[in-house]
Amino acid sequence: MGEADRRRRARDASSAENSVPGSHAPASNKSAHIMRATMETLKKVYPDCEFAMFVFEKTEPGASRNARYNYASTVDRADMNAVLRSFLDRQAEMEAIDEAMSAPAKGGLN
Repeated sequence: MGEADRRRRARDASSAENSVPGSHAPASNKSAHIMRATMETLKKVYPDCEFAMFVFEKTEPGASRNARYNYASTVDRADMNAVLRSFLDRQAEMEAIDEAMSAPAKGGLN
């Protein structure tokens, strides 16, 4: 199977059983047209920007599988991955700051 066919099958899968191993199953095929319309609207409102959108199912903490999700993007995979890495790095930094700010103060002024 070629890479383009693999991506198409993963994108178009309607259940985990139909998805390509190592890929994901979509959260809901019903959301595809809504996501497409939303992306088109965003492109019109913000013509100088690029976009990525994720719609994912709610899962219980400790679930035995990853959440199913749909995504749409106006950029290629490499560019999207670079932006997501940057976003995740920044979120990890902010999480560390949040934890440090909520920790009880040590020492103090006398």
